[in-house]
Amino acid sequence: MSYVREVLDALGVVVAREERSRVWALCPYHQKPTDPKSWATTFFVRLAGKRRDADGNVYEAEGQFHCFSCGEGGSLRRLVMFVKDVDEEKAKAFIRKRGGKTGSKVEELRRVVTVVRRERPVRRRYRLPSEVILEPLREWVGPARDYAIGRGITEEEVETFGLGYAVDGVKLAGRIVFPCRGADGAPAHYSARTFIDEEPRYTTPGPDEPGADRSVLFGEHLWPVLERRSLILAVTEGSANSLAVRRALRKLRPDACYGALGGAKNFDAEHAKKIASFGLVLVLTDPDAAGDAAAVALEAMTGRYTRLKRIRLPVRNGRKLDAQDVGTEYLEKRLGRALGSLSC
Repeated sequence: MSYVREVLDALGVVVAREERSRVWALCPYHQKPTDPKSWATTFFVRLAGKRRDADGNVYEAEGQFHCFSCGEGGSLRRLVMFVKDVDEEKAKAFIRKRGGKTGSKVEELRRVVTVVRRERPVRRRYRLPSEVILEPLREWVGPARDYAIGRGITEEEVETFGLGYAVDGVKLAGRIVFPCRGADGAPAHYSARTFIDEEPRYTTPGPDEPGADRSVLFGEHLWPVLERRSLILAVTEGSANSLAVRRALRKLRPDACYGALGGAKNFDAEHAKKIASFGLVLVLTDPDAAGDAAAVALEAMTGRYTRLKRIRLPVRNGRKLDAQDVGTEYLEKRLGRALGSLSC
C-alpha cells in the first residue's frame, strides 16, 4: 500500500474511492468524517506520479492534495499539520514513520499553483441575458427604481449583490433580476421578479439558457471559503426575502451570511452540502405548504451536520406573510429572540 494511503488512514481521512494515481475523500477542511461518502467529489490526494509546474519544472506529486470546493491544497505535510494540529517537524516525522518523503515549502507552493491552474474543472461561462441592465439604483428606469425602493432595496444592496432589471425581452421584460454569483463573483444563474405585476411573478433560467449552474445560491459570492463553522447562515426561499433578512440581522450579527434557494422546490443535495458547512442555519421559509416542505427538506438533509433553527413567519388576517412583508422591526425582534434562545 502507498505510504500516502497509510498516512491518510492514520489521519482518519475517509476515502470514498481510489483511482490509479489518486484517491477521492471527504475534505478534512470543510467536511466531517460522518458525512456521506457521496459528498467526496471535490477533494483528492495523489498517490503517485509526477507533475509539471508553471515554469515547466517536473516534480514528484505524491501526497499532493486539493479541494475544488473550499480551495485548500498543498503537500501531504501541510495536510498532516492541519489534521493533527502539529508543527512542521512533527508532521515530517509522522510521514517518515510511514515510509514517506517530505519536500520543501517551495515545492508545496509550486504544487498548489499547479493544481489550481491545471486541474480546475472547466465550465462553460454563463452570461446573463443581454436585456439585463446592470447599473446603480439611482439610474434605474422609474418604475423599476420605485418598486425596488418600495420593497426596501438600497443602493448598497444593488452594488453588493449586482442586481439589475430588464425592460425588454420575452421572458424578463418588466422584471428585477437577482443574479446568483459564484465565489469568483461571476453570475451562475438568476431569479427575476416582476415590478409591473405580471404573471408569473417569478422566473428563472430555462433549459434553453446554456451554462446556468443552479447549485449556486443567491448571496454565495459573499461567503468565506473556510471557517464557516463559526458563522450563521440565514436561508430564505426568495432573493428579495434574503435581502430583507439581511437588513434586520446585520445589526445583530454583522458577520452573518445569507442564501436564497430561488424557490421552495429548488432545494437539492448540492445546496445541502453548502448549507451544512455553516455552524448555525436560520431558516425563514414562507408560512405555507411549500415553505414547510422546504424547511422539512433542509432539516432532513442537513440536520445531522449543522444546527438549524426555523423562524416561523406570521399569518395575519388570513394572509401568509414573507420576510419582506413583515418589515425590518418585526424581523429584528424575531431574530433576536431566536438567537437569544440558542445561546441559553
